[in-house]
Amino acid sequence: MVQKTSGIYQLTQIPAIYAAFQRMLGGERARQELVASHIRPAPGARVLDFGCGSGAILPYLGLVEYVGIDLNADHIAQARAAFGDRGTFYAGDFGSLPVEQHGTFDLVVCLGVLHHLDDARVHELVMMARRYLAADGRFVAVDPVFEPGQAFVARWLAKLDSGKCVRTAPQYAGLVKGGFGNSTTTVRHDLLSLPYSHCITSANATTGEPVRANVLAYS
Repeated sequence: MVQKTSGIYQLTQIPAIYAAFQRMLGGERARQELVASHIRPAPGARVLDFGCGSGAILPYLGLVEYVGIDLNADHIAQARAAFGDRGTFYAGDFGSLPVEQHGTFDLVVCLGVLHHLDDARVHELVMMARRYLAADGRFVAVDPVFEPGQAFVARWLAKLDSGKCVRTAPQYAGLVKGGFGNSTTTVRHDLLSLPYSHCITSANATTGEPVRANVLAYS
């Protein structure tokens, strides 16, 4: 994992502080919009969340079968305490998930993960996601992005992010396409309560869709 870990960045590893920071920025509204417009889980869908943190997305997914994995054991402990009756949580690297126990999933999501990984690790993650997906499954990743013409504050915040591999939308698309043969990127500038740019990168397990990019207007 390629990220900044010293100084103030250590605070983001503390679940209570990270959750408070997310609330301040409007994270609840952002999660609602991401689920409604981009993740779109069907009732009863099987969802695998790489880098699930404390499971904050789970309450917005509806009635799904949920499995989450995250490197931060403290985040996983909080997720189990809050949502242990609704999901299964593992502490560890995405490659350590016990394959034989879970079968395939309808959705694999990675919220704020790819920009912490170099290209080789993203390729490993994407290939593992493809392995876990059902024949008609979807992959959805959300990350900060460098975008031409974005607000100065949005670019500055992306540069400050603890993840050291923030990319452009075409770069995210190319990495995901390498594992799926197709990818779609949508850039959003309106998910948080301050200027910030997110790239939602998605792909279908069935190959053959063209790569395309959508940019929603600045708010």
